[in-house]
Amino acid sequence: MALSLALALLICIISIPVTAAPIQGIVTPQWTNTSTVECKLGFTGRVASCVAQVTGNSGTTKIESVLTLYKKNGTSWDYVTSWSQNSTTQSVTYSKTYKVDSAGTYKLTIDATVYRNGTGEPVSKSVEKSCT
Repeated sequence: MALSLALALLICIISIPVTAAPIQGIVTPQWTNTSTVECKLGFTGRVASCVAQVTGNSGTTKIESVLTLYKKNGTSWDYVTSWSQNSTTQSVTYSKTYKVDSAGTYKLTIDATVYRNGTGEPVSKSVEKSCT
């Protein structure tokens, strides 16, 4: 009797389904032409520090880019200023400052097209930061 009870218990344990949970990780964009896209926004008082870099993979022939600063207005974003830069090297780098008129939430966006092997690849990255 004890043996058949132990055997029944063992069968129940073995037949319990087991599933693995998916691994939660960081999702990183997979690009063909582009290695990295970085965008950073900081404030010292009312002066915005706008830093961005786009780096292409080996064989990059051209990068066209625009760095744009926006200010939040309700549920939309108002244009503040922008800078553009084109390069025939493997990267473009921005390091700009801009004195904003008032406190609020600002967004910095880098939009670029990275050309390699005759194909242009659009990339973009944004960051938000509050200025008090």
